[in-house]
Amino acid sequence: MNELVPAYIASNEMEAEVIKNLLINMGISADVFADDSGGMLPNLQLSQGVAVVVDVSDKAEAEQVLERYKKGELRLNENEAE
Repeated sequence: MNELVPAYIASNEMEAEVIKNLLINMGISADVFADDSGGMLPNLQLSQGVAVVVDVSDKAEAEQVLERYKKGELRLNENEAE
């Protein structure tokens, strides 16, 4: 990964991990970034969210995958369309 950009802002770390794994299963390198002082201030996740970041070159593809997921075309345990 070179320049990382947010592809999705989750409401908590668990949701972010689910989205990260979905992207990884679709062949997109992704990671989770939470500015919560190393877990010491988890309440910051509520106000700032938790970012799922991807390489800038993968952002468009990640957005397409996330749109398919939101439409229900992808399941979390599959990377094939229904």
